[in-house]
Amino acid sequence: MSIKTNVLDEQIKKAFDDSNFGSRDHRKLLEQGVLKSQAGYKSGGTLTLIMKHLKLIDANKYITRKGKMFLFSAFYNQLPDVKKQENDDSLKNQALDECLNFYLVNKLMNSSRKMSVSEDKIFKIGERIHNENLNSMKKK
Repeated sequence: MSIKTNVLDEQIKKAFDDSNFGSRDHRKLLEQGVLKSQAGYKSGGTLTLIMKHLKLIDANKYITRKGKMFLFSAFYNQLPDVKKQENDDSLKNQALDECLNFYLVNKLMNSSRKMSVSEDKIFKIGERIHNENLNSMKKK
């Protein structure tokens, strides 16, 4: 399972057009730059301007909601697919995937906001799935 990114390759290519980063992987540069911003570190001036242009960070160099989703998709898409189940009930699997995504997004963003009762249930289901996936990976 992979998550679609919220920044398209065409947008990245256009943003880096007049820069001097050579043939380096521009998506990886952005992922590292946004991660550095989230951790409180600074990137170079050109990369910072590109991240601002793409609205991944704001004028004060804090990561935006779009930046958090970009970072999450970068992180999540590198994980191995541990949920390969032979189950015809695709709606059930899709719902479970959404619960897992909700859990991981809220964990990654250290969400401290008060959740509604239904969000709390979804979070707990996602947490259970995540822990089951971790346990199955440890057994292999």
